[in-house]
Amino acid sequence: DARLQVQRKLAFKALRNYASGEALENHVHYAFEQLVEHVQTAENNKIKATECGYFLVYNLLASMCFGTKFKFNDPFLLKIKGLNDDFIEIAQDPLLLFASVMKFMKYLPLKVFKLMRDFRDTWNSYITEAYEQHTKDYNPDKLTDFTDFLIHEKLTTEQDPNERNKLKVLNEDNFKGILFDLFLAGTETTRNTITWVWYFLAAYPEIQKKAQEEVDRVIGKDGKVSVSHRDDLHYVDAVLHEVMRIRQVAPMTLKVTTKDTTLAGYEIPEGSVVWSNNYSMHFDEKEWKDPNAFLPDRW
Repeated sequence: DARLQVQRKLAFKALRNYASGEALENHVHYAFEQLVEHVQTAENNKIKATECGYFLVYNLLASMCFGTKFKFNDPFLLKIKGLNDDFIEIAQDPLLLFASVMKFMKYLPLKVFKLMRDFRDTWNSYITEAYEQHTKDYNPDKLTDFTDFLIHEKLTTEQDPNERNKLKVLNEDNFKGILFDLFLAGTETTRNTITWVWYFLAAYPEIQKKAQEEVDRVIGKDGKVSVSHRDDLHYVDAVLHEVMRIRQVAPMTLKVTTKDTTLAGYEIPEGSVVWSNNYSMHFDEKEWKDPNAFLPDRW
């Protein structure tokens, strides 16, 4: 509908402005600087890879969405991580599936729904506070993150008589929804991928050494990575591809056909829900030699 189209347009425009090019590089540099500091000061040189992955991704997304920069022991991040861990633990509960259809179920006094409410309320409180502060500090000549951008779009639209029909969409509640989606949509998938990258590099030191040598050669030991380096980091790119093949973040994905079509001899009408078995495709012996082996050189 029209509301979703406007929201999608806003989200993509914000991503182009604040999650690409130099802006993205700055966010990544800060997040990894915090990670390195945490690793270097860890007690007895012991760290938890999954925990590091959470804090790295939260820092990156918080910087893009709100201009916020967290330390690794920030109380808010610790609270969110705890809620997120609990939620993942119960995410397979079939009650969640029923609740998506029977909305009244979310009000039942059950642990799964209480965790959902706590997670939502904690984030809503944080986003509301961040949005209100950005509104007070708004400067049209200094837009630094997603929240600044959304506020700017609303105020600019208010001044344009030809665009005022969009104002019913450009409201605070919808903006908070966009920020919530932008921040959370990539958290678990990105953290999961990064953690698996660390795992495979640790499990295959010869691959780690080869990737490190390429990084040192292309970027230098004291250099900072940028998007422009990607085309020259062939082996690193192969490692990332192989990690995402062998440990896909979404073993199954859902699609809806936009028109009548035929696939493998089966007629599929428009509007049909189609499940894609990515796990099967990534381990198909007809397509991959020794698919259970971690082999970046295949790329």
